[in-house]
Amino acid sequence: MTRNDLQHSFVAMAALVLVLVLLLQGASGQTEGSRWTSFVTQARFEKLFPLRNPFYTYDAFRAAASGRYPAFGNSGVGLDDRKRELAAFLANVYQETGGLKEIWEQNAKGFDYCKNDTADVRAKYPCAAGKAYIGRGPLQISWNYNYGDCGKALNLPLLTDPGRVASKPLIAFQTALWFWMSKGCHDAILRKSFSSTIRIINGGVECKPDAKAVGHQQMLNRVQYYKNFCTELSVDPGIDLEC
Repeated sequence: MTRNDLQHSFVAMAALVLVLVLLLQGASGQTEGSRWTSFVTQARFEKLFPLRNPFYTYDAFRAAASGRYPAFGNSGVGLDDRKRELAAFLANVYQETGGLKEIWEQNAKGFDYCKNDTADVRAKYPCAAGKAYIGRGPLQISWNYNYGDCGKALNLPLLTDPGRVASKPLIAFQTALWFWMSKGCHDAILRKSFSSTIRIINGGVECKPDAKAVGHQQMLNRVQYYKNFCTELSVDPGIDLEC
């Protein structure tokens, strides 16, 4: 084989490798520039949540997503879909936690997240004595059945130890992403339906036709946060906003 033949073979092999890399990137939809961490950087995260509790770290958020939920913020047909998902998730987080200031639900004293259980739910998700299934984490996961299902998904004893959600930032973000990805919020925002994410998260309070003033205002808050975050990320929020 001549030197020219070797050079041609090397060029052909390099071209083949490049094509394979591009095909793999296209199949996953996750080129470096399209990953959500490229547009929600640590600096932007800190800008969006300037008064957040130090408990909530960008590193924990990123690790929770990349470890168990790589489709989060990396799905859809283009960069705008990914930006909308981040804006929607963070808008709901902002409403649930007052801008990531609250780790657990405030003013929940006296509210029993087990009292309305049916017999089947009580059997499957028995509430542990002395444990409170109040809202915790970025999306304020609550109710015994959510702690039970989330714990099973994360391989953590959250039904018997719900307070663990507020013990480590990584676990807190994992619970929020579990809810987002498993309850339909992820699919809803890929359909450009922000209103559906509200309905899934707190529709019983905020989306009823006769919603009281407080519930209605909470819904409007979510919509405004979503619009603000979409503006920050330079993406159109769409028109399906209020529930």
